[in-house]
Amino acid sequence: MSRWLLTGLVAALLAVAAPAAAEAMPAPPGMGNYCSTTGPGTAWGFASLPGGGDPCSLLGAGTIRRKGLYASSNSNRVVYRCYPPNYGWVGIYEGWGNGPLTAAFNAAQGKPGCIFNVSPTAMAIFDAPFALSTSYTHASGHDFAKAPYNTLNVQDFGQVGSASATIVDWKGRDKSQGGYINGHSGHDWTMPKGTQIRSAADGVVVMARDYETDCLGSDSTFQKEVAVRHTVVGASGYRERFLTYYAHLKSYGVKVGDAVAKGTILGYSGNTGCSSGPHLHFGVIRLTNTADQLEETVHWFDTAQHSDATDKDIEAYGWAAPMGFDPWAYKAYPQGALSLNLWRTGQAPSVGSW
Repeated sequence: MSRWLLTGLVAALLAVAAPAAAEAMPAPPGMGNYCSTTGPGTAWGFASLPGGGDPCSLLGAGTIRRKGLYASSNSNRVVYRCYPPNYGWVGIYEGWGNGPLTAAFNAAQGKPGCIFNVSPTAMAIFDAPFALSTSYTHASGHDFAKAPYNTLNVQDFGQVGSASATIVDWKGRDKSQGGYINGHSGHDWTMPKGTQIRSAADGVVVMARDYETDCLGSDSTFQKEVAVRHTVVGASGYRERFLTYYAHLKSYGVKVGDAVAKGTILGYSGNTGCSSGPHLHFGVIRLTNTADQLEETVHWFDTAQHSDATDKDIEAYGWAAPMGFDPWAYKAYPQGALSLNLWRTGQAPSVGSW
């Protein structure tokens, strides 16, 4: 199998099944496509086309391991893993346009069985899940210091603080002493009960239910929650998929299979399930190009486990420490995924000092 990285526009040659039109949205301008394949033995292929097109078609008949979108003229992150079956070699690169892809490709030469994950650091597709004129306060955010490694050295991220911080935010800061939630996968905003909760982007409802908890002190032990799947489609059908998750609702008015437009009212904020006061828990789950899968499926359980989404949770504000690389993207293998800033300009809810 040829091992190459291409940087030109070619015609699309691979037919890709398109998602349902209701949930698909066009990718923001300036997105290219990438493809990572493996072949017989320890052969591998990696190609990108900054103008779109179908890089998988350039890599022969190998197995497609990852494929998706990256920013042709903006910042990207790349993680590659080699030496199957345990993939003990990990390389990480960050930079502008095709630069980090080329660097990762060159560094992987001579190593067997390499698989590449690529992501832009930003993809502006989300609006706030509630009116920003609402009276709201940020209460807790997404923790990067979570199982299986549990602690991080914030000095690796250019921050002053503990070498074994148990809660670390998106700027690489130690939040262990701030009264925040350890291992939290999302953001909590307190707000008046009954606030309209809206879909952050066009999508399809994949979960809407009353999930039974054993928590006391809330409006109901049944946590009312909704999840919406969003598909971002680029050139030649290359795509990225995310789930947004909305929890502790007072009520919801959608059902599984409903197509919702950005801004559609999904329900109303509440104090259900394991909640000590009216608030919205908002989380994002990455479905494509995770550490170990081309595309993931989330299952929702009626047990204490709740779902199998924990390994795919990402930070909607991206990773923006002064230095260092997104730790969830490479430290937790086979768990983990690259986070990216998903908010459109002026639409990111305040996270206060988080």
